[in-house]
Parts: sequence; C-alpha cells; structure tokens
Amino acid sequence: TGKHLYIGNMESNDVAVVDVATNRLEKRIHVPEGVRPFQISRDEKYLYAQLSKLHGFVVVDLTSDSVVRTVALPTNGKTLPEPTLQASHYVMNHGLGISPDGKVLVANGSLIGITAIYSMPDLQLLGTVSVGREPNWVTFSRDSKYAYVSNRRDNTLSVISIPERKEVARLKVGEFPQR
Repeated sequence: TGKHLYIGNMESNDVAVVDVATNRLEKRIHVPEGVRPFQISRDEKYLYAQLSKLHGFVVVDLTSDSVVRTVALPTNGKTLPEPTLQASHYVMNHGLGISPDGKVLVANGSLIGITAIYSMPDLQLLGTVSVGREPNWVTFSRDSKYAYVSNRRDNTLSVISIPERKEVARLKVGEFPQR
C-alpha cells in the first residue's frame, strides 16, 4: 500500500516499521535472530523472512507482530554445514522472493546449493532445484515464469523455469554476484 517502510535488522533481531508519511518509527517486530532477506505480502498481512542461522524462513503475522509459522527448507539428503564466518558470514540462507503474480515464493538454501519453490499463500513445497554454489539473491521475470538466482561462489546466474521447476540455464557472470 506504500504507507510503510520495512527495515530488516541483522544485529537487533527485528524489523523496524516506519510510517512513510511522517518518517516516524511505528514499531519494531522482534524475531528469533538476525533478519536476512525478507518479503511482504501484497496485502501487508504477512512478512516472510530468512534468519541468520535458520535453514528455512519464518512467517510473521503483521497484525499480531508475531511469528506464526516456521518453514524448514529441504536438505535434499545433504548434510547442513555449520555456518561460519569464513564459509558464510554466519548465514545459512540468503535469497527469498515472491513472484510478481503472487503465486510462488522462492527461497535459497545457500550452504547446500538449492532453491526451493513454494506455492502461495499455503507454502506447500512444489519442488527444489540444484543451482550453483552459494545462491544469494532471487528476482523474477515480469511474467513470473522465471526466477533468476545469483550464485556467488561460482560466478554464475541460474535461470529457473517456475512451471517446470528446473534450472533451464546457468550463465557465467561477473565476480561474486550478489544482488
């Protein structure tokens, strides 16, 4: 609706909500740990956030300002490594997006090189896709048919077909792509 600005805070474990008309802090929504990428539903009822050491994401009800669900990402049979400063700056996953049509949420499993696709709003797992090393960010084509995921440890970009739930191309890009 454009009335609020949401700011995720890694150090204070919260999301600040600012009224854009007055530039005043309205509230802080506390979460269990550092906020990484997050998305807001179109109706501003829910916030979906990856947290520093969670292999998954949380769903925050913005009317009650509380976590109402935690979704664990699949591991695809892989062992989850410990997030360390050297390996990941203590971040399990980084990259979360809601498609422009609002029908899917895509979440990266950065330490195991996967991207998971969930239906919206029920968050049923539709599939997982193996991508490059340390997927970091998610963006979509305007028509919601493709997700683009930067893979920062192998300097590539994965092109994922949402209807097919598979990687259809992996492109070499510049060094350490993030956003």
